[in-house]
Amino acid sequence: MTKKVRRSATQYAHRVPLTDNSSRSSLLPSSPQLSKSDLIKLQNSKRMNQKVHIKDIEKMSNNNSLESLQAAKVDTDFGKLQRMLKMLHMSVIDMKQGKECGSEEEVFDILWALQEMDTFTDAEAEIVADKAARKAAKKDKTPKDGAKKEKKMKKVRRRRSEARLMM
Repeated sequence: MTKKVRRSATQYAHRVPLTDNSSRSSLLPSSPQLSKSDLIKLQNSKRMNQKVHIKDIEKMSNNNSLESLQAAKVDTDFGKLQRMLKMLHMSVIDMKQGKECGSEEEVFDILWALQEMDTFTDAEAEIVADKAARKAAKKDKTPKDGAKKEKKMKKVRRRRSEARLMM
């Protein structure tokens, strides 16, 4: 008989993206020539950020009701996002089951709160920039299409002139 082993939040910490008020790029060296003290500071800040993430994961794993999730204090942006998504999940389940505490208004309130988060607005801005870059790349390809149209027009003109000569 196999035993189910419950894993602690610290065992999943390596899967959690490293985020806080600064971005990942701030943890990477900007120049190849860093002093030993700078490298040690970077390693220490990375380790401290990971500890904070582990605490947030543990806080979220212990909450099983909306009230406890709302009361939970998290320190990182990832923790806040995880808390909001877990609240959304719980409220949707409550609404589907027809519980008194579950309602569409609550679900929409959580969705609007997610939309107002800095993480969401940053991601949305990134998507808009990506779409703009794709559109610009597509416009760069249009001169090739213009050359194809010119070749077609030349063929049409040649055929018309040949048709006139045959008459």
